[in-house]
Amino acid sequence: MRSYFDEQGQPEGIFCIACNITLQVKTKSRIDDANSEISVNNDKLSEISFMQSHVIRKPLANIMGLANLLVEMDLNTHQKSIIDKMTASADELDTVIENISDTAD
Repeated sequence: MRSYFDEQGQPEGIFCIACNITLQVKTKSRIDDANSEISVNNDKLSEISFMQSHVIRKPLANIMGLANLLVEMDLNTHQKSIIDKMTASADELDTVIENISDTAD
């Protein structure tokens, strides 16, 4: 160990001559970079989660509501078949979005 002094001769600090901290400094730098990347990715996931739960689900809910209204109407067999397929597809999409949102939580 060795001490060093300021311009007035007062002790300013001590350094260790035989200690190479290069690896520790590089490792800390890598950890800081990784933490920064994780933070950016978490922000992206939060944005995707918000979009799934609000931006995508709103029009899907509207489609589901309109399909339910059409089911109540007096339609021919062909029209009812189309509405049934549309309702099944909307329900399937809703389930997929819900599963993705649950996975993100």
